[in-house]
Amino acid sequence: MKRGVIEMVQASLKVPRGFAGYWKIIRELDAVGAWTLTMVEGKSNVGRESIRDFVRRLVKGNFAAAVGTLPNASGNGSPSTAYRLVKRPLLWPRLDRNGKELPEPQYETLWRAMKMLGTFDAAELSRLTETVTQQRAYIYLQALLGAGVIAQINPGKTRPASRFRLVNNVGSLAPMVTKAQIVFDPNSGTVLGEPQMVEVSQ
Repeated sequence: MKRGVIEMVQASLKVPRGFAGYWKIIRELDAVGAWTLTMVEGKSNVGRESIRDFVRRLVKGNFAAAVGTLPNASGNGSPSTAYRLVKRPLLWPRLDRNGKELPEPQYETLWRAMKMLGTFDAAELSRLTETVTQQRAYIYLQALLGAGVIAQINPGKTRPASRFRLVNNVGSLAPMVTKAQIVFDPNSGTVLGEPQMVEVSQ
């Protein structure tokens, strides 16, 4: 893939997308006042339906509530429903379509354990978390190793004896392992549509 295409995809993926991205935008808008789906859409550059689905989950889960209407931004058409947050956790609420909270992702559990231990291996993380298999922990560790978040402290050893230490504590939220799904047209050398970022580590 041409370097220009890679840069194009990287720039596109910086635009907040997905529920985590919508939540960041909503928190920022809510800090100022009421917000609408149109306002969220304008900052995320994605289709309305995905945003509508997320806000619907927030309302059913009592994380957000409708508080009236706001005039249409263009001045035309009917007023839009306005919302305010009821609860504002830093991490986006993982809710099913009925507003029920879903279990914490495994990578969040692993990240907390890694910060607590400082040095660790996959087996140790699996025992401590009690919910993550050694294989899943090792896969996540390899992804973080490649990203420079952790470093191996016994380079001569291989799995399962590899031990690691945290060298880049990026913050309270766990790094997510993702993949970008793109449609590339070799005829024009362009990316068709919008690249979609999908979590691959749960």
